[in-house]
Amino acid sequence: MNPLALFSETPRRTKPRTVAAAKPALPAKVALVTTFAMFVALLTGCTATASQSDSIEVSASESTQSEQKVDTAGADGHMQLKSYSGTLNSAKISFEYPDLWSVVEGPEGLQPGQPDGLEVNNHAGDRMATLVVLNVVGFRQPPDILPVQILAVIPGHELLSKTKDFTVQTLAMDLSGRPQAQARNGWTNNVRVGVSISAGTANAPEEMQPELLTSTVTVETGVPSYLGSETSRQVSFATLRDFDSMEAAKGYTKGSEFTALQKMLASFSG
Repeated sequence: MNPLALFSETPRRTKPRTVAAAKPALPAKVALVTTFAMFVALLTGCTATASQSDSIEVSASESTQSEQKVDTAGADGHMQLKSYSGTLNSAKISFEYPDLWSVVEGPEGLQPGQPDGLEVNNHAGDRMATLVVLNVVGFRQPPDILPVQILAVIPGHELLSKTKDFTVQTLAMDLSGRPQAQARNGWTNNVRVGVSISAGTANAPEEMQPELLTSTVTVETGVPSYLGSETSRQVSFATLRDFDSMEAAKGYTKGSEFTALQKMLASFSG
């Protein structure tokens, strides 16, 4: 998997850059470990150990991206939307996003000719969410499992190719008064909010690891990954935000930006 750890949770401005030369495929055992390390780095802003490639702004002539304006009434009134459709790590995915936002695809990944992920930025160039298609998500015993508050759960609009039903869940965790835990997990403030697509329709978890605070779904591609015969992929479509207090975090979920994020994630299809 290409190092998409550049796509951290803290909003920042993204400038178009030149695509780095494609990297040779990693040995399978190394790739398994690197994939999970980069997945953690992707969502927490930690620096990945593998070398990093630059991301680029992709024009319609350079990718499978298609932008078609779609009129959809949002919860806060009429919201003009565009649709993205493309192939990331052999997974055909699509979603809708606000007309003034933009999609920035990553560089070529280990599946030749295709990126492994993208980010969605607002009109000012600040990152709103990151989508990454993974071959494998490793499992390990996390250092912390702590309570979370469920701020919102809404259903996805489409049935997915593998895990079928999905939801968009918004979880918040409070580490106020625990600066060491905040630093250990890459937080920049007391409270973290994670908004992500999540497989199934079961209740959101009551405890999670502060290192991630997001979930994934599984999609079917029909194409074996570079690791072997597995044809399914794990998809993370998520954003993380840090706040000074739980009150501020809950206030954020009442705003138009949060409504737009929920609508965008719920429109995911793959």
